[in-house]
Amino acid sequence: MPWTQVVDPLGSIGLSAFVAAIPILFLFWALARKRMKGHWAALGAVLLAATVAVVVYGMPAKLAFLATMNGAVFGIFPVCWIIVTALFIYNLSVKTGQFEIIKNSLASITDDRRMQALLIAFSFGAFLEGAAGFGTPVAITAAMLAGLGFNPLYAAGVCLVANTAPVAFGAIGIPIVVAGQVSGLPDMAISQMVGRTLPFLSLLIPLYLTILISGWKKGLEIWPACLVCGASFALVQYLSSNFLGPLLPDILASIASIVCVVTFLRYWHPKQSWQFPEEKASQGREKLRFTGGQVLRAWAPFIILSIFVAARGIPAIKTTLDNIFLGWLGVFMTGSDTSSNAFFSKLHVVTAQQIGVDPVVLVAANSSGGVCGKMISPQSIAVATSATELVGKESDIFRFTLKHSLLMTTIIGIMVYLQAYVFTWMIPVYDKAVTAVPAAATAAATAPPSGGMTYLVGTFALALPLSLLSIATGKRVTGIAGTDAIHFH
Repeated sequence: MPWTQVVDPLGSIGLSAFVAAIPILFLFWALARKRMKGHWAALGAVLLAATVAVVVYGMPAKLAFLATMNGAVFGIFPVCWIIVTALFIYNLSVKTGQFEIIKNSLASITDDRRMQALLIAFSFGAFLEGAAGFGTPVAITAAMLAGLGFNPLYAAGVCLVANTAPVAFGAIGIPIVVAGQVSGLPDMAISQMVGRTLPFLSLLIPLYLTILISGWKKGLEIWPACLVCGASFALVQYLSSNFLGPLLPDILASIASIVCVVTFLRYWHPKQSWQFPEEKASQGREKLRFTGGQVLRAWAPFIILSIFVAARGIPAIKTTLDNIFLGWLGVFMTGSDTSSNAFFSKLHVVTAQQIGVDPVVLVAANSSGGVCGKMISPQSIAVATSATELVGKESDIFRFTLKHSLLMTTIIGIMVYLQAYVFTWMIPVYDKAVTAVPAAATAAATAPPSGGMTYLVGTFALALPLSLLSIATGKRVTGIAGTDAIHFH
């Protein structure tokens, strides 16, 4: 049943836009003001959206129903798939006692809660974002912080705020690749433009996180570590996005950040470790009580998970998997920044041409600014609440992250304005006469299954020795099995 949407059904573009925005405004009101539970707020927004589509925009009721069901299925599979698999690994680590080793290995590096948040929420979370995207980093890092003793609300909120800088290059750069496909601009140019915007935010987020956790005074106490964490991430993010492309900035930057922070902490540590007020005073960094093999064995599931989700982002492997009744796994790679770029990139190109601005500035701005909305998206909050046993507290987390989202969006907006009209030298030089087809997209479409199978076999070849090594060197640990696993509600 064909149906053409009428953009201005009320004869006033402002009034039509306001009516179209009613479901979104309701969601903000329900979560931030009314503190309604997330599932009821979302259900109300869906009903309002369907009503507006049918009554005001004249969408056939059958199509509205089918679109709603399609959206529900599209959302359920990524969220449930990510939460079930990520928390299964976490709960398995807890029940077998391996998470106690993970906690000890982290506490031997630092027992300072601020530093643990930097390492897990920011650096390790960025690695997971680059490898898998969507809700994976929030699900895993929030569960890990909660397991370490963080207040669940803070664990969820901190991980959502930390998951800002890497989102634009998440899931092996898919948001940038999609923006290039839709806009017709070279994905390398978009990558360069985003890479000349986000590093400034990446530099500030570690210090922002520590202040958010512990307040201004305690947060500024560890500014050297925040500088090392943010600067190493921002520098590699800039270099990789500008000279290598959009596929690896998150993975390379996060690895650099982890290595730099761990190395820095061997020579510098705050005079007094900070703990939450309700916790006992710290007795100093713990002594590592386990062998290197035992530590490797404890971390192995998370490392292997990262290897496989990273491999899933290689176009040749994706093509191979699609060619064998697994195409539905494609939704696993979809994130909100990707969807935002798919919807609005072409609009930004047209708008840029009308106002006389280089299109790459606005397309990149959509991706750079979109990362600030990730922390308040219902999907991300749903993942965070499930990972920290805060189901029903979605409104509290929404209120916690909303102000930070608006502040960061404002900062990005100011930066984009300056890039467009003042610091125009920051805009990358590219061939505007050629409508580029992104290399990654071309590879995905043309890579033969045999090439993908080779990569897939290589992935298993990389993961298998790690598994065998962790089994061989990690002596069985008894008597420390945990009981603080996360259960579904």
